[in-house]
Amino acid sequence: MLVRGSTKFHHEFDLEEARRQFAGMSKTLSGEQVTSPWDLYAVEALRDRHQLRIGESYPADVFVFGKGEPGDP
Repeated sequence: MLVRGSTKFHHEFDLEEARRQFAGMSKTLSGEQVTSPWDLYAVEALRDRHQLRIGESYPADVFVFGKGEPGDP
């Protein structure tokens, strides 16, 4: 779920890919803690569902755990 071809220093989370993979899951959406790609998707989905995207947005770094060794440690 990483943006392919990104020129940024750190990997970018691909929210559209997360939507495709997680949208049909029956897990409860929660924004309590963000510790995984699912949690980050859930927070973003809740923001959309409750129309919380108002005003200006600002980029932010988010750390989430992943499986396996990084490709470029």
